[in-house]
Amino acid sequence: MRAAGIPVGVATDGPMSGNTLDLFSQFAPVTMFQKLLGHSRKPMPAREVIRMATIEGAKVLGMDGRIGSLEPGKQADLIRIDVSAARMQPIYDHYATLVFSVMPVDVRDVMVAGAWLMRDRDVKTLERRKVMRDALQVAGEFKAEMARIDAAEGQA
Repeated sequence: MRAAGIPVGVATDGPMSGNTLDLFSQFAPVTMFQKLLGHSRKPMPAREVIRMATIEGAKVLGMDGRIGSLEPGKQADLIRIDVSAARMQPIYDHYATLVFSVMPVDVRDVMVAGAWLMRDRDVKTLERRKVMRDALQVAGEFKAEMARIDAAEGQA
């Protein structure tokens, strides 16, 4: 698809089917599957995976004029990653480190549209207890509905 000029993005589809919202955990499989299919280490360099997660992902969404790269006139969306963990050392290639070593816990700061949402791992825009309480309530309601559906199907 990429060779044909079709933008390809990297994303997660959430915990309901992929068991994670961790985009970093999706990077390595992208490159590994391409290497297996192409019988080479070259088909999908780490730099290209990061492009797919940024500017190409924005193109897939039709939003590349607003997001996906740091340029004048676009939203200032960025993250700062702490690369001091031993599992990331030594760093020979920053893109490879992002694809194969970074984990969500390494994200220190998050800025969206020029506003800091998280600084030094302190979320500025959400009340953690309320978010967790609300999420558990929705999960409980979902589980109850699934149990009701299962019971109804069992009677049919």
